[in-house]
Amino acid sequence: MRRRGVWGGYERRVYELRPILAKMEDRGIPINDSRRREFGTELDIAAAATDKEMQSIVPDELKNVSPKNGYLRTPKILDGLILKSFESGGVPDKKGVVPSMYVERYCRLEPFKPSSQQLIRYMRHRGHPVPINLKKGKETSEAKELERLAKKTHDPLYRKVIWYGKSG
Repeated sequence: MRRRGVWGGYERRVYELRPILAKMEDRGIPINDSRRREFGTELDIAAAATDKEMQSIVPDELKNVSPKNGYLRTPKILDGLILKSFESGGVPDKKGVVPSMYVERYCRLEPFKPSSQQLIRYMRHRGHPVPINLKKGKETSEAKELERLAKKTHDPLYRKVIWYGKSG
């Protein structure tokens, strides 16, 4: 380190600083525990409000359903279930082409979760450009790209997703 001329910097920035940091570790940082819990509650309330706003912005047809292809038989109890059309494979014709058929089935509508898959589905639905990660060559929903989309489209969902991700 002396040969490279960095020994003096090491002494000042690392060697001499370590005893000061050790004293700080021993003393600790005083925390007001009741205020910390209050703040945690405030964040939980804000996150719940943001989640409610996101649910109202995203159309139901973009939300996931459970089970994925609906119930094959009508359930005995229909509380909390919706009736939705699902594409079902038909019988191949003489040329081997399978025509699309739609069937109505009951399913449970899952709440919107700001996953990459659901965000990209939302972008396409709204006609917004889907960002591409240049290094990976794949579609992305990274926070910096969502911020760009928020500025470009003025869609309120993107900033809510960014805040929600930081608060959780």
